[in-house]
Amino acid sequence: MRDFSEVADDFESWISQSKKHRFIAEMCWAEFLNLRDRKPSHSDDCLRQVAMLEGTMMHQGFSIENAAKGVIVARSSTIIIGNRINSSAWEAKGTGHEISAIIRNIDESLYLAAGDLLDRAQEFVIWAGRYPTPMKLESYEAAINAKRLSMKSTDTQAFETLHDALTKLALQLASDKPFNRVAEKNTEGQPLNMGNE
Repeated sequence: MRDFSEVADDFESWISQSKKHRFIAEMCWAEFLNLRDRKPSHSDDCLRQVAMLEGTMMHQGFSIENAAKGVIVARSSTIIIGNRINSSAWEAKGTGHEISAIIRNIDESLYLAAGDLLDRAQEFVIWAGRYPTPMKLESYEAAINAKRLSMKSTDTQAFETLHDALTKLALQLASDKPFNRVAEKNTEGQPLNMGNE
């Protein structure tokens, strides 16, 4: 088993986690569409639809967050200080889940292209996908007033585009580093035969 710092400082670990959340978001979205096309026969049917929408947004948010952190890890020498991840590595104030700020610090054009998807996905990551309310009334009112507890028909495409761009950027940054593991792997992630086997 790999040790903590090896996993934390490996951008591929973050990208793999991002892909797992992307898969879950895709499954939630497909199930939402399936449920939406059926006539609700029970109050739980409506609750299931809402759960699938919330699951889609939350897992899209977690996916974006992990992909963005993969970019940061790919361009950093280490994110570990002592026996923990240095939360200032994420370049965001607060809980480390502020995906809007993290993306903006990585690439302003990615932030602008994603539009308000980031703010809405962030809301689901921090609380709306997990709890009925945030800790503070003002946070709840701000989310309601800004309409951040919703999903738009364009979100899935915007999410996929952003996720793909972040993954590509992480790979590019890692391949630009001297003596990195990416240079030793082919496109399928398998070790290259360097002629010494």
